[in-house]
Amino acid sequence: MSLTNIKSRIVPVTIVVVIIIFLTAIIVFQQMARKPKQQINSQNIPPSINSQPVVNGRFDPTAAISQRSKAAIDKLKPYLPIRTQLTTSTGTIITYTVFLIPKVEHTLYVDTLGIDFQSGYSDPNLPKNVQNFRDVSNAVFGFIKQHETNPGDFFVSWGLSSINSQQSAEAWLVPSDKYPNVIKKDNKYVFEKQPTH
Repeated sequence: MSLTNIKSRIVPVTIVVVIIIFLTAIIVFQQMARKPKQQINSQNIPPSINSQPVVNGRFDPTAAISQRSKAAIDKLKPYLPIRTQLTTSTGTIITYTVFLIPKVEHTLYVDTLGIDFQSGYSDPNLPKNVQNFRDVSNAVFGFIKQHETNPGDFFVSWGLSSINSQQSAEAWLVPSDKYPNVIKKDNKYVFEKQPTH
């Protein structure tokens, strides 16, 4: 058998093998993208807005926790605002913005488009909303850490639409008995176990 004949047989086989490897890699990456991402470490989350210190009925900017938030915001300030899109692990495209409000020195603001914070237990999309929010908050915390600041140092206001947005966001942030981990089952997103209301 001549060298030309061997080459003419090896080249098509090599091409087929490369195509199979390429297609396998695409399938693996798609499966990884659909898998819910690692949840937030409960010890490294922002303090609740409700825990902001108050003296004589007014916010206390001199308290240690307030000063820590201001110092973290000052470090992050040169990189703000940012507005970006994220395709979450549920396949939903969410636009979020991280920004500051002038003259508010102690709070970082995050606004999202595409997450329904009014979603309740009667809404079949609640688990999907919760997972979408957790994916967005993971992305925001990744941005914070990228700039050598700690998410646990910031007061974060999650959304400007209503007080309910903040309450829902803080409740959804870390898996709990009320809002457990979210999994995909029968092509729908559901809580891993029955939540306690």
